[in-house]
Amino acid sequence: IPAGSFSVSGHAVDIGMVLRSFGLGDSVLGLADGTFRVTGKGTTWQVARDSLAMTAHVEDASFLISTPQSENDIQLNLHKGHLSMAGSAAGELVLAGRYGQRPFRVRATTGSLSDFFSNRRWPIRVAVHGGRSSLTVDGVIDRPLKGEGVALTLQGDAPRLNEWAPSLPAVGPFRLSGNLTGHTP
Repeated sequence: IPAGSFSVSGHAVDIGMVLRSFGLGDSVLGLADGTFRVTGKGTTWQVARDSLAMTAHVEDASFLISTPQSENDIQLNLHKGHLSMAGSAAGELVLAGRYGQRPFRVRATTGSLSDFFSNRRWPIRVAVHGGRSSLTVDGVIDRPLKGEGVALTLQGDAPRLNEWAPSLPAVGPFRLSGNLTGHTP
């Protein structure tokens, strides 16, 4: 059975250049130490897709993001990051770092790569914690490649709104809860 793997690792990789090479991140400057690996095997696209496994590890990443709506650039420091996705298993993303001077943690789980690329029902759960603030998104996307059939529940709270971004007003405390839905045509 044909098999293959691709692995890249580097120190002080220019993330802004990598993003711009894919037509993304025009306003991002950044450096990171990291490793990216993809493996798979199979004699057909479907078999290869189902065996696909991707992992990425990032440490000590620093980003400066220009925001056109604000005169202040956003500084993002990522102490550690890990992404794993596989053809037949759930995906996971774990991040820890600082947004400006505010610490944050992100943990996300998703459906498999096979379900995503087959445009099948794809569960997603994201939990973001920053200081005393939190936001959780939980639900499914029926057709992820088309963004159709979105059914997500959102819940969040913070002692003050400006804990999420300094440009927001210092009002609070507040709680957020709701549903985000998108119908399948």
